[in-house]
Amino acid sequence: MKTSILKQLAIITIATFCSCLYAETAQLTINTLSGEKIKTVELKQLDGFLRLEIPVKDLENIKKINVLADFAKAKVGDSGYIVLPNSTITEFKARSKDAKMPIHQPDMPISGMKNPTTTFMAVVRGMEFDYFPVVELKKGVYTLSHTFDLTRYAPYENIIIDYYYLYGEDANYSGMGRLFRKMVMQKIKPIRDRVGSNKYLKYASESVEFRIRQGWKPAPSPIRDQTLQNEPQMYAKVTFDRVGEILDALKARGIEKAQITLVGWNRKGHDGRYPQIFPVEPELGGEAKLRELIKKAKSMGYQIVCHTNPTSCYPVSELWDESYVAKNKEGLPWERPIKQPWSGGRSFFMCMKTSFEQFAKNDFPKMRNLGFEGIHYLDVVSVVAPQICYDKNHKCNGKESAFYCNELMRLARETFGGAQSEGGYYHVAENTDFALYSIFRHKGKMVDKVIPLWPIIFHGLVLCNPMPETINYTAKGQYNIMKLLEYGGRPTFYMYSAFFEDGKKKNWMGDIDLRCGDKKEFNHAIECLAQGYEHVKEFSYLQYEFLDEHKELATDVFKCKYSDGSVMIFNYSKQPYIYNGKTVQSMSYRLEKPKSFWDIF
Repeated sequence: MKTSILKQLAIITIATFCSCLYAETAQLTINTLSGEKIKTVELKQLDGFLRLEIPVKDLENIKKINVLADFAKAKVGDSGYIVLPNSTITEFKARSKDAKMPIHQPDMPISGMKNPTTTFMAVVRGMEFDYFPVVELKKGVYTLSHTFDLTRYAPYENIIIDYYYLYGEDANYSGMGRLFRKMVMQKIKPIRDRVGSNKYLKYASESVEFRIRQGWKPAPSPIRDQTLQNEPQMYAKVTFDRVGEILDALKARGIEKAQITLVGWNRKGHDGRYPQIFPVEPELGGEAKLRELIKKAKSMGYQIVCHTNPTSCYPVSELWDESYVAKNKEGLPWERPIKQPWSGGRSFFMCMKTSFEQFAKNDFPKMRNLGFEGIHYLDVVSVVAPQICYDKNHKCNGKESAFYCNELMRLARETFGGAQSEGGYYHVAENTDFALYSIFRHKGKMVDKVIPLWPIIFHGLVLCNPMPETINYTAKGQYNIMKLLEYGGRPTFYMYSAFFEDGKKKNWMGDIDLRCGDKKEFNHAIECLAQGYEHVKEFSYLQYEFLDEHKELATDVFKCKYSDGSVMIFNYSKQPYIYNGKTVQSMSYRLEKPKSFWDIF
C-alpha cells in the first residue's frame, strides 16, 4: 500500500513538472480561401488531459487546419519515437534529407510521441473522419501534427483533439495501447464476457479460419467495360462438391474446429457482379449443392459462413442502377481509383446508406436461409475509411457513413451470429468479431518499425489475424509463424488468395498460396491447416486475455505479457537468448504460463 501511494505521488510530481515545463499551447496553420495564417491557441486543462477544440461555427471558409502541439516535437538523435495509427513507429534518427509523411485514411483516431521529456497520446474526437496525422522532419526537428481536410465535406461538428500525458511504466507504446483500450471498452465488452451468450464467437475463438475462394473472373480484367455479353469466363476452381472433399480431409486429419468462409460462391464469383449475389453460382453447383454442402459442414461440427461485399458495385451486374451508387461533388458516380480493372471490370463505390437499406436488409435473410451461421464476412468495410456520398437522396458525411457501416456489421451479427471484415479500422470495432488483417498499410518512407499497437488495444476484444503476411502463415516459414503468435493472431488460411495473374502487380497476401488443383497441392494445404490447428489447441486460451505489454528485451528479442500473467518470448536474433534462466534458441519462441496454486504447492 505504501509503495502504491509513493508511486502515485511521484506521478503527480512528474505531471506537475511537465505542465510547468511546457506552455500548453498549439500552433494552428489555417488555410482559407484567401490564403494562410498562423495562430497560437491555449489547450484547455480538463480532468486528466488537455483539449484543443475549435467550434464548427469557426470553420466556415476554411480549407485545411493543421494542429501542432508545442510538446509534439523532438530533435534528431533524441531517444524515443512517434507512434502512428497504422501500428508503426518513426524513430528520431538522422535521414538523408528532410521528409514529410502524412498517414491518409488513418486506421484509428490516435497517435502519440515519446521524447526525452514527455510521452503523450493524442485522441481525435471531433471530425475524426476528416483528419490525418503528419510526421515531419525539418531542419533537424521531428514533429507530429494533425491535419483536418475540410474540402472533402462541409464541417459538421467541432474539431476536438485530446492529449493525454503518460508516465512511468505507461510512458511507451504499450501504455498508449492500454489507455486507449480503456476508452474502447466503454463500447466493447471483452470476448470472455461475450462467449457465454454467443456460441458462434466461442467457436471462432477456438478454431482456425479457413477461407476458400471458389470462383472468380481474371484479375486484372482484360475487359474494362464488362457487359453480360462480353463478360470474361469465370474460373470455377473449387466447386461445392470439392469443398466437401476438403472438409472430409480436414476431419480425417484431426482438425475438429474450423470456420469455413466461402468466397466467390455468388453469381459470377468473387468481385464479379456486386451488388448482385443471387442466384448462387451455377458453375459451382448451384443452390442445391450449396445447401447440401452447408448441411454436411454442420453435421461434421464445422461453422460455415460466406463472403459478401457491401462496398462495391459493377455496371455488369443485372441489378446495376446509378441511383444507389455513391456520388462525388459533381454528382457523378464515384468510381474506384483502381488503375487496372478488377475482376468485374469497372468498379464504383456503393453508398453505405443504400447498401444497408436497399441490399443488406433484403439479402442477409436470404443468405441465412441457405443455412449459413457464424462470423459472417463483409469485405472492405473495415479496411478503408467510411465512404462519403454527395447524392441528395442519400447524402452521407464521414460520420454518417460510419453509422451505416456499423449498421451493416450489427445486422450481420443479428442475422448470422457474428461479423468480420477485412481490416482493423476503428469506426466499426464495436460491431466486429474478427479482422482478417488488423494491420494493413504499415509501410512508408519514415516508417522504422511495425509494432502490435492494434493487438495491444483490441486483443481480447476483437479476434484478428495480424497482417496479410500472416495469412497462410504455416506455409511461409518460421518468421511468419512467430509473427502471428507474437501479435496474438488467430490462425487464418486462404485457399487461392493470390488474386493477380499477370505478375505486374504484387499479391498483398503474398504469392505463397494454398491450392487444391492436384493431390500434392491438396495434401499440402491440409497439412498447413493441421499445423495451424495445433497452435489453436496450444494458444487459443489467450484469445480471452488482453495483450498488456510488448517490449524489445534485446535486439530482435521481444516479450509479450498477457493479462493472465502468461509471457511469450520471441527470439528473431542469430544468437540464443536467456530469459528467466531458460534458453530461447535463435528463431524460436517460448511460452511461460502463470503458475497455478498446485504449481506453487
